[in-house]
Amino acid sequence: MRFLALLCITLSALFQGAVAQEQIKKASLPLGLGACYTPVEPFLYKLDKSDPLYDTARDEHQRYLEELEDYVNCLDRKRSEAIDALRTSFNLFKSNFGLDAVFKYAKEKEAARQ
Repeated sequence: MRFLALLCITLSALFQGAVAQEQIKKASLPLGLGACYTPVEPFLYKLDKSDPLYDTARDEHQRYLEELEDYVNCLDRKRSEAIDALRTSFNLFKSNFGLDAVFKYAKEKEAARQ
């Protein structure tokens, strides 16, 4: 049983390392800059405190929670940036087109087509 747990932890660590390397490669490309990446969820297992792999499993899960927090913060920043871009673009739209600047939602667009 311990061999299986050790194998799972080892494979999980290797997989996370490979994913991290891939994310670094993506982030180094112009299109990947500033992207938010979902962290890899750790293998869900429960070990007794007496198990020699207990600390490793706990550290792995702790790292995941920290990465998940970073991911949520990144999404918050991206959402804020998107709202700012929308606001700026809409203000420009109103400035350029005056009274003709009407923001239509998807349902209104569909109704206008019919």
